[in-house]
Amino acid sequence: MDVLKQLFNGRPAWFMRAALILAVCIPFFLPLLGQTQTGGTDFDHARTGFVLDSRHQDVRCETCHTKGLFKGTPKDCGSCHGWNNPRATMVKSMQHLPTSAACETCHTASMARFQDAVFSHALVQPNSCSTCHSGQYPGIKTNPKDATHLNALASGQSCGTCHTTLSFGTYKAPSNHIPVAPGAACQACHNLSDLGQMPSMTAIHANAPSTSTNCEVCHSATNAARFNTAKMVPAIVAPPANHIPMGALGCASCHVGGNSSLTLPVTEASKFSNSAFSHSGISTGCDACHGASITSSSFYGVIPKNIAALSPAHLPTTASCETCHINSIPSGLVTVDGANAGAATFANAQFSHGGISSNCVSCHGPTVTGTTFYGVRPTVTGTTFYGVSNIIVMPPSSPMGASAHLPTSTTCENCHAGSTPSALVPANATRTVPGSLFETPVPTAAMIHSGVTGNCSSCHESGYLWLGMNKYPITTSAPFKGFQTRPQASAGQFNVADASHPAGECSSCHSGFVDFNGPSMPANHIPVAAGATCSACHGDFSKLPTVGAIHANIQSTGSNCVQCHSTANSALYSANMKHVIPTVPANHISMGTLGCESCHVGANSSIAATPVPNGAHFSGSLFNHSGMTQSCASCHGSAVTPSSFVGVYPTTINKLSPAHLPTTAACDSCHINSVPTGLVPAAGMTTFANAQFSHGGISSNCVSCHGPTVTGTTFYGV
Repeated sequence: MDVLKQLFNGRPAWFMRAALILAVCIPFFLPLLGQTQTGGTDFDHARTGFVLDSRHQDVRCETCHTKGLFKGTPKDCGSCHGWNNPRATMVKSMQHLPTSAACETCHTASMARFQDAVFSHALVQPNSCSTCHSGQYPGIKTNPKDATHLNALASGQSCGTCHTTLSFGTYKAPSNHIPVAPGAACQACHNLSDLGQMPSMTAIHANAPSTSTNCEVCHSATNAARFNTAKMVPAIVAPPANHIPMGALGCASCHVGGNSSLTLPVTEASKFSNSAFSHSGISTGCDACHGASITSSSFYGVIPKNIAALSPAHLPTTASCETCHINSIPSGLVTVDGANAGAATFANAQFSHGGISSNCVSCHGPTVTGTTFYGVRPTVTGTTFYGVSNIIVMPPSSPMGASAHLPTSTTCENCHAGSTPSALVPANATRTVPGSLFETPVPTAAMIHSGVTGNCSSCHESGYLWLGMNKYPITTSAPFKGFQTRPQASAGQFNVADASHPAGECSSCHSGFVDFNGPSMPANHIPVAAGATCSACHGDFSKLPTVGAIHANIQSTGSNCVQCHSTANSALYSANMKHVIPTVPANHISMGTLGCESCHVGANSSIAATPVPNGAHFSGSLFNHSGMTQSCASCHGSAVTPSSFVGVYPTTINKLSPAHLPTTAACDSCHINSVPTGLVPAAGMTTFANAQFSHGGISSNCVSCHGPTVTGTTFYGV
């Protein structure tokens, strides 16, 4: 009673009446609340799309259809069994596996309990196992605690490295596991208690896809980068960036075999270093490894024999190696120290002259010696070029003889271009000199004499003989062909008989350099009179013509001396003469329009009369003023000195004593009648006397001539 008093004390009347009604009615309704809902017989719940099965059959209608509403009742599990939802007493546990999948993916409505769910790993992302199997979710298996798994997790590897999301019962190789032979079990290599430990090299290679070939499946640069991990100790070796070119060959072609770096099967001690090399499949591009640009740092671990390292040098060539070294490619493995005895090498190559049309002298010239080129020995000196033991070179021209090459300044190819071999020839010459192929075809006379303008006697002097001249037999009558030497009293193999044939330069009489047709006047012969014969001057050609004979047969015997004695003509005609034709000196006295004969020919002059006799000279000549147009001062003025003119010092104003009257007028202003009309001796003569004085242009300083100090000895001749 005390409790009721406290409950109703101070409450309003309506509250007390409601409490009384409830107290009376509750005993009548309590038995009904404990009864199970009876299903109706005229309603099929499956027609709503939600079948009432298992535990849902025991749930009262108003539990799901709240507030008497049937339409819009959710059919998915999460809408009823979520937190803070009045429809269900069972909700998703806070320790449920993390998932965004719908409940019914695992928990079907037919299950009696949520715990009977079946989980599908089909949609689980790889390498995410630890999200659920970490030990924080009850009833979920976690990672085993053995050494293999602990080490794997410690190194950052996920479960998915070895296991799939569908089965933990079998292992799988990780995506970056090296390839293995079909059927090879993990334990074949991973035979330690800790599968994370690196297997032995022996085991790895014994279970590779191939135990003898295809090393690239792991050792290519790309695959090594893919398969190498922190646990790979030692790491998978890949070819270094400066590995020698491999072409289409695999690693095993060079690194496996006798005298090479590896023997099969591969074991713990195996290494790639000190490998031999296989040239199999290589037929071109030798210079990629053996060219002039190769140095000691070009390739990792090997320095191939290369053209730059040869001493003496290689034969000069721009051809590719394989052009000549056709049979030089070794068929077996070549060690880093070079090919073994009996193997093919660069030696004994055949040489190609393809593309060579000039500069033959660089290999065949007379300066090629025993140390010029690596391995080549000229037939005349000894080892010269590398790898070649015999080569034909141009023989020296001295001393003269049957084995000496005739003197020449032309290039080899001017005469021997036709001798260039079209096919490969042995680098070691099989012929000697004489008898080499340089004689085929025989150079023509025109080739040999190309560019020759004289000095015939250097090759054709009496008794001279040169290499190969037997290829040029002579003829004994015009035209004279073949290798002709200077004629002698008796005929010989290379000369005709001519006891009176002169000595001296052949080109002085013979104009041609191929076939001689007897004496002929050379192009630079002095002009001669029409009809003049050679014998008129040359006699038997044994002596130089006399001055008298020459001038008796020139084009003009009394005038036109400049036809031979001008500066230009003297240079032209003197080229082949023993004595140089005299010409006008640079400091000859002014001649005006006069010819040589105007002064040098005449009584008391250097030459009394023409034709010019023997012993004539230009010195001691008189001078002729006829036709002079130059001013008198050019020869007689104050600027003329003893060295002004060769051979003569005219009377000049400087030579007068006492001095000449002071004047700036030209000489001929006063000395009007003073020019001599005849020849004047070189010593001069007084002809300026009795001149008439001109006062033209004088307007002051009269005292200089007419002043009181002027005496009879003040001025010359006044």
